[in-house]
Amino acid sequence: MMKKLLIFTLALSLIASNSMAASAPKAGAPCKKIGIEKIYRGKTYTCVKSGKKMVWSKGVTVIAAPKPSVTYTPIPTPTPTPIPSTSTSPTPEVSPSPFLIPTPTPSRTIDPKKPRELDACQQNSQWKIGYNFLNLLVYLSCGPDGKLHPQDGAPQIDQDTGLEIRNPNLTRKETAPYVPLIIPLSTEVPKSPITPRSQLSEVSACKVANGTPNHHFTTGFPIGKNRARLDSNPTIPVVAVDFPDLQGKRSPKVDHEFLFNLVTRYWSHISNKKFTINWEIPDLYVRMPKNVVDYGLGGDLFAGTFADEPMWDYVRSAIAQTDSNIDFSGHSMIAVITPSEATSKQIGTMVAEARNSRPFSTREGDIYNVFIMGNNDQREDWRNWNWVHEIGHLLGLTDLRDVRNSGAQKSDALGIFDLFSSSMAPELLGWSRFLLGALADSQIRCVANGSTSTHLLYPVAELSGREKLLVIPISQFRAIAVESRKQLGFDSNLGYQDEGAIVYAIDTSIPFGTSAISIIGSPRQKDSYWRTDSALREGDSVTHWGYKITNIESGNFGEVIRVERA
Repeated sequence: MMKKLLIFTLALSLIASNSMAASAPKAGAPCKKIGIEKIYRGKTYTCVKSGKKMVWSKGVTVIAAPKPSVTYTPIPTPTPTPIPSTSTSPTPEVSPSPFLIPTPTPSRTIDPKKPRELDACQQNSQWKIGYNFLNLLVYLSCGPDGKLHPQDGAPQIDQDTGLEIRNPNLTRKETAPYVPLIIPLSTEVPKSPITPRSQLSEVSACKVANGTPNHHFTTGFPIGKNRARLDSNPTIPVVAVDFPDLQGKRSPKVDHEFLFNLVTRYWSHISNKKFTINWEIPDLYVRMPKNVVDYGLGGDLFAGTFADEPMWDYVRSAIAQTDSNIDFSGHSMIAVITPSEATSKQIGTMVAEARNSRPFSTREGDIYNVFIMGNNDQREDWRNWNWVHEIGHLLGLTDLRDVRNSGAQKSDALGIFDLFSSSMAPELLGWSRFLLGALADSQIRCVANGSTSTHLLYPVAELSGREKLLVIPISQFRAIAVESRKQLGFDSNLGYQDEGAIVYAIDTSIPFGTSAISIIGSPRQKDSYWRTDSALREGDSVTHWGYKITNIESGNFGEVIRVERA
């Protein structure tokens, strides 16, 4: 028995040994992901790109770190003149000294012109591609100490080409990062001549009118008069209630802090004018007189069991319970929320109620726009984006998908390219930003005269006041719009093969229920539902409603678009 046990133990040791040997990195051997590192027998090996292959680099000898009091002096290099940026990058955290000090890799050529970690820098300057202490190319940003540090969360850099490594295709199917990836504005300049603004039409000619009697939600000008105005920087009073059978365990702010911040971050992000949504959040939940089950709120809109009148009665009761504690004067919308433990069986549907008649009454006046929290135990990313989406309805925006059958909604008109169609690439369309006033007239290029013209469009997600939207008015209720979509901001899920100029048709006479905006797909398009490959790349053209639209130049700056009569 002992002999068998000894043989079995030895066999396990051999298996473990072979497994370790198989995973040990070796210079020039294949590896799986650029940038990953392994320490083996006193050396650090990095996965790098060599030609079309990913291979392990030559090992770099590592030395144990000295005590933290040691000061590291960066290799002196000229400090590049910082380029001012209008982006609002979050203050980078100061990275601690590395645990290992490597010997420089002899095979890697170090560019002396590139900045290095701990070089001096100017606050709020653009991110720079430079070297960290491992002599690896990374994004560096200016820390509060006035020195460059590796930027957390930044895209990786290809160590051979020195360029950012980017995803080739859409990375996820139902979600996007909750915090926009803020990257520096491109300073690249296109080669193509651009038609001056003096030869364009007045922007007023491109403000296509709303063509339906629906003034609750719209795709045309103007936004309904009773909707909340994003350009007024609205504040949302929070009506926070709990129930005898659903009692709050934390304060409302702690319960839903992430969601409050997400809504504010998203709607602030879409405007270079720094519009924002604020919240008035009470310290405690107010107890409702009945159990939550007694309000009959468990109906599911998508299952066809939602009943609206019990929901409105609930809102009126919640206002009555909190009216003495909340000053509703001057507010255009409110949010009725419950503890985070609420389930879909208790409150089955998340609702945005935007009214033009029968408003909800408070002691200080009438409220026409109400967000009602529900579906709180649904998938987290859906719940999170639903909050942002429903608040958008209170601002006057409409769904851009087929919602006639609640249980089988379709997003094939616009695909992934807007929060009101899906949550995959949830940047708001340039046209919707234009409607809300989040794009200034100076950022719109209007072509109403039918002449041939060329237009430089910067990425719609870029945090800047540069020109982002091209509009060609066709009739009183129709227009063609063009914008640049790149892998940044809330579009960071896009791959570089999904990038380019998206062209879409607007028909504001299409009634609510089906999308009034639809993608005009590229000639390469194969994805007829999500439209992931619909953007025009350089050289692509489409013809629609008598106009030919061509992407004649594409780069980090965005797209150059030529418009001509078909």
